[in-house]
Parts: sequence; C-alpha cells; structure tokens
Amino acid sequence: MFPDYQQQAKNFGINDLVVPYADGVKDTMGGRVVAVWPAIGMVDVQFPHGNMRYPVEDLQIVEKGFKSDKAKGVFPDTVPGGASKTPVSVGPRKMASKVALYWVSRDRKYRPCKSERAHGKYTCPKCHCQDDPSYLTKAPYTRQDGVSEKVLVCPRCTFVIMESDLV
Repeated sequence: MFPDYQQQAKNFGINDLVVPYADGVKDTMGGRVVAVWPAIGMVDVQFPHGNMRYPVEDLQIVEKGFKSDKAKGVFPDTVPGGASKTPVSVGPRKMASKVALYWVSRDRKYRPCKSERAHGKYTCPKCHCQDDPSYLTKAPYTRQDGVSEKVLVCPRCTFVIMESDLV
C-alpha cells in the first residue's frame, strides 16, 4: 500500500514549525513552512540559512502555527515573495477572449478576432490594450513598377505585418 502524499500535504499549513526526519535534529533546528504544494505532496520550508523544498514524508510538524521563537530568524516576511499556499492545479483554465490579431500558424500567419473583422481595424498583438487600443495603420513598404506594397504597422511599438500574412 502506498501513502497518499496529497492527503499528507493537507496536514501542513503556513507558519508550521517543521524539522526534517534525521537523528539528532532538534526543534530549534527547524524551519517554518512558507508554501504548501498539495498536488505534488511537497512543502517549502524557510530556515535561517535559506529555503528548501521537501517531500511531506521527510518532515515532521513540531508546532502548528506561528506561536514561538524556536526557529530563530524565520518569519513570513523574511521569505522572498512572501509565504503562500499554492496549489499546482486549480482546474481547467478558461479561455481568454481574443482582443487583437493572434498568431495562428507557421510563417507569421495571423488571424483577426471577431471584433476586428466586424469593424475592419486591426489591433496590435504586441501592445493591445482594452482602454486605449493601438490600431495598425497602412504604410508603404516597397514600390516596384509603379505599384506600392503596403504593410500594417503599429504606431506605438512598430510591430510590422504584411497584409498577405492575415488569414
């Protein structure tokens, strides 16, 4: 029978005082839990000398919560980025609605979104913004035999795309 590491990870909480299983290790040599990864059965522990990730089966909880100063110099605000509880999987992602040209296939082929097709203006895929969209403008690229080849250019970031690259 195999242990359920995901279930064991649920026993750990932020700021728990933990020590690795080893001979001669005292609770004063422990560290504070700063992140719990329940989906993979891992825990990040902040020690005075640095942060380490451990499998839950390699740690034992000495004290729940942040009540004492047994692990000196280890506080939640000493952890870069702060302490947090982060699940690895939070379920299926919702697809974001497209608001600008988006890359669709090889050789820099782009497809306009529905709103762009409706009003005939293309939004820059690099610097698009909901509040103040930057629309691509036509600019001459080359002139050959009296005919100008035009490209679409973003006036903000100079993103350039050939009209023939729109699908």
